Amino acid sequence: MGLGWVLRDENGGFLAAKNVLLAGTYLVKEAEALCVREALSWLKVTGLGRVDVEMDSQLVCNAIHSVSFGSAFGYLVDDVKDLVSEIEDVKFYFVKRSANRAAHCVSREAFSETGCGEWLDSPPSFLVNILHSDIMN
Repeated sequence: MGLGWVLRDENGGFLAAKNVLLAGTYLVKEAEALCVREALSWLKVTGLGRVDVEMDSQLVCNAIHSVSFGSAFGYLVDDVKDLVSEIEDVKFYFVKRSANRAAHCVSREAFSETGCGEWLDSPPSFLVNILHSDIMN
């Protein structure tokens, strides 16, 4: 399973991106929660805060805003909530999948020849057109 995320500034400009390839089979909601957890873990290491997390899984977004519940998915959401408590000012928003194309592109790239990576300051070539298109819309 490929996970990916993109960090942008308040104007939509590229700051960083990362993707990870994980072994295993997961339900979609679990994969989405895992991705948020991994992205927040990475963000915590960078020392950055004051971020808006946009995701195209309304189920995961709602779960993060709700009370805890006992299940594999619930425990993943609890991990996300624990990480949020360690990072300054994190907010979660649901967005349409079309608004999340860059993150999906980065996650798919985990399966390509170039594989997994982390890009800081300059976007990878496979992402440039999508980022440009997003800013223009």
